[in-house]
Amino acid sequence: MKYKVLTQIPEFLSKFKKITNIKRVDDCALEIVFDGNYPLVFDLNKSNSSIYKTDEKIAVKEYKAPFDITLKKRLNSAKIDFVEALKNNRILKIKTTLNGSYKAISSILYLEFTGRFTNIILTDENDIILEALRHMENEKIGRAHV
Repeated sequence: MKYKVLTQIPEFLSKFKKITNIKRVDDCALEIVFDGNYPLVFDLNKSNSSIYKTDEKIAVKEYKAPFDITLKKRLNSAKIDFVEALKNNRILKIKTTLNGSYKAISSILYLEFTGRFTNIILTDENDIILEALRHMENEKIGRAHV
């Protein structure tokens, strides 16, 4: 996805107040239902990431990985605090608050449309990573092999 297009997405998404439902609909794609009736697919495939709306029923495989469980637990029925595109990055940031019976849980969803390093990362309010779609190891560049 081009940076210029991504910078226009927060303005569009700012009209929504709530994430009604969120689920993975493909290995690298999320469907987020905004305000109960506006589903959008966030496709984070490495070669062709995009955001789109479809009226077709998506055949959903039931994902039960820790990523999917954490995503649903923290974001289903969550209020959207704000949406922004990070400056000079192709990363969409969605901050949410889920009001529980005892306390409010804040979460941040990062959708990285960065070509070969696309990813979906869920953090708490302190930006501590809770789960990620792809777990990548930090490779040391230029390290001599012994």
